[in-house]
Amino acid sequence: MGASWVRNNILEKHPDAPISVYAVWVSQLGGNRGAVDSGLFDDERVSSYWDPAGVVGNAIADDVGAMESIIYDVYALYGPDAQWADDAPEPADWGEPVIAATDRLAERVLELTQA
Repeated sequence: MGASWVRNNILEKHPDAPISVYAVWVSQLGGNRGAVDSGLFDDERVSSYWDPAGVVGNAIADDVGAMESIIYDVYALYGPDAQWADDAPEPADWGEPVIAATDRLAERVLELTQA
């Protein structure tokens, strides 16, 4: 639900926005790689990854100080000057679950792409 909202309300409404989207799919709630709709993000700005061990969710949980050790159904936004090295930079904004944070997500994406 959150992924299709991003497609419909961020990517399709702002086709020229200078953004990169990394959709990282995990095996939470019994999901498997075959359940991921590969056509969901038919946009060159999107890269999709399968992360069955939850490595990315664990790293984001550490970065944002989440109570859970692994989080999913989350967005993390990084500004155009974010530098990736051995550790991920602190996100400019984040929220979970995506569908409950859509107003803030849309607002922050527009702020970051217009900076």
